[in-house]
Amino acid sequence: MAKKNRNVIGLQEMLAFYLNSGVGNKQYYNYVCHIENLCQRVNGHSIADWINQEISSNSTNPIGNLEKRINTLLLSAPLSWTPKTKSNYKSGFIKFIHVVLGLFYGNIWLNVGNYNKLFCDLIAANTLFAADGVVKDVINGKLGTQFNINTKKSQSGYNNPFASWDYMDHFRNNQLPKNTKVPDPTFPAQFPGAHPYKVADDNTYANQYIKKAIIESFERKYNTHFSGVSYTWFKNYEACHVWDFPDDRRYYASIANLVLVPRALAQLTDHNNAVKELLRYEVNRRFGFYPKGVTPPNKPKYYPKVWRQL
Repeated sequence: MAKKNRNVIGLQEMLAFYLNSGVGNKQYYNYVCHIENLCQRVNGHSIADWINQEISSNSTNPIGNLEKRINTLLLSAPLSWTPKTKSNYKSGFIKFIHVVLGLFYGNIWLNVGNYNKLFCDLIAANTLFAADGVVKDVINGKLGTQFNINTKKSQSGYNNPFASWDYMDHFRNNQLPKNTKVPDPTFPAQFPGAHPYKVADDNTYANQYIKKAIIESFERKYNTHFSGVSYTWFKNYEACHVWDFPDDRRYYASIANLVLVPRALAQLTDHNNAVKELLRYEVNRRFGFYPKGVTPPNKPKYYPKVWRQL
């Protein structure tokens, strides 16, 4: 696995990691792009080549070596770059390589080093689930979008067994413009009142819905209303589909199929089978949830003793 990954990491993939890690932002992204343009002009190659060289060399100090390279590169910076500008660009670049190398080596450590038990413990200690009562109320049409609630009130045969917050309106499709409606005329026969189309999304709605469900869970537990609560509470968390299937409208907005995981861990979960097994077992244990046609999961080998509480 490690050898394969060393050959395929590219600059754009690295930048995507950086921006989604909770460390990067648009300003630092621009800093890295300025350094990239300078590297291309002076050296004729990408900074990704530098990073790939350090990964492939098994260097004991890859970050220190990359800092030396950036210092040398900045000697060729345009005269218009003030000392402050150089300092800012260098700062952005150093943050960038910390994130990229941390994620790269972390992925190898977890998946090649056989640290599955530790990773499962980390996931259990940091993952947020909606409360069971919230999931049941979405199923029963008492919570969710106004469309979900109104459909329950007005439609005979209302059927929302997977706790879809928006009554199965959306699905993920990054190939279509967001909010594109796709005909799906047979769907309402199975789920009365559902729209005869599904709406393309890029994970925005799933992200919003699980955060709303967890805020509701907090409010119920502490018997209070968090006035003016902001989603910035969860700015360093990422919405993850436990059973995948985000292109299936039944499961895309399913509160039983969604969890919030800290971004630093979420980047690694997609490639770790032990964590997938753990979360799939846990949503079945908590909510009785698993997709149609799937065998209910067995208790995994690395089941933690402690889970994060709301």
